Amino acid sequence: SEGLSLQVGQVGSAGTPFVDVVVVVDESGSMFFEQQFLQTFIPTLDSELIVRGIGDGQFGINQFGLVGFGGGTSGGIDHEPGHSHPVGPGGACFGSSAEFANAATTLLLNGFFEDGYDGIDFGLANCPPRPNAAKLYILVTDEDRDILTASLTFNSMLAALTTEQVTLHGILDINILDNTNTVGLAIANDGTVFIADGAGGFTLGTGGTVTSFEPTMVQDYVNLVFATNGLAGDLNQLRLGGVTEQSFSKALITGIVSGLQLPTPVASNDISNDPVF
Repeated sequence: SEGLSLQVGQVGSAGTPFVDVVVVVDESGSMFFEQQFLQTFIPTLDSELIVRGIGDGQFGINQFGLVGFGGGTSGGIDHEPGHSHPVGPGGACFGSSAEFANAATTLLLNGFFEDGYDGIDFGLANCPPRPNAAKLYILVTDEDRDILTASLTFNSMLAALTTEQVTLHGILDINILDNTNTVGLAIANDGTVFIADGAGGFTLGTGGTVTSFEPTMVQDYVNLVFATNGLAGDLNQLRLGGVTEQSFSKALITGIVSGLQLPTPVASNDISNDPVF
């Protein structure tokens, strides 16, 4: 069931004080639904993190950045390479979840050549996270990789993500089945499958497998997600809307949060004035 074993408490001397999340989004013409979804998904993710003591303001708030890739030319600017959609004041890469929702309305839908590695690479180079933050990236695309920057390879991307201690999650054009051939919403690298329950929640299956009609989607993106201990979600389930979309959102948020080191409950008089994370 969706009630995974997650310990909730006040931030003490261990655990994640806050997160820095960079969402890397395909700006090709077929991405309207996903771009709309992100405007509500990120604030909901932020709220769930705060409920669990992450980014609740005691040590800092959660921050969110937005990188686009694969777009066409707009206003004389080429949006095909990775580039920032500023979220915070003064063109800052990071901002609040509410500011992210506004920034997501600036994403384009006019491209056709999409290199997700280029988007991730741009984020790593231009959106430096806070040292104490848990570092998360979410790649959102319905296409496999079109190679814009040949020097970026699976191995180089994995090395860069590992060096920066980033967990990569994906909302991707994939097909997920558990060991009973039940369709899944999302899958973890241990084969755990999140399955819609028909009522806006989810159950869990095992022995999951991933395929895609996009020839290199699994080798380029899913395997990279799994190598960083991330979660891969099937955007085709998201596109069904209704209660299935609700299940998808809950499953992805639960998977993301369960991958973090949650705050350790401690008595208030045990909290150090100068906590070390």
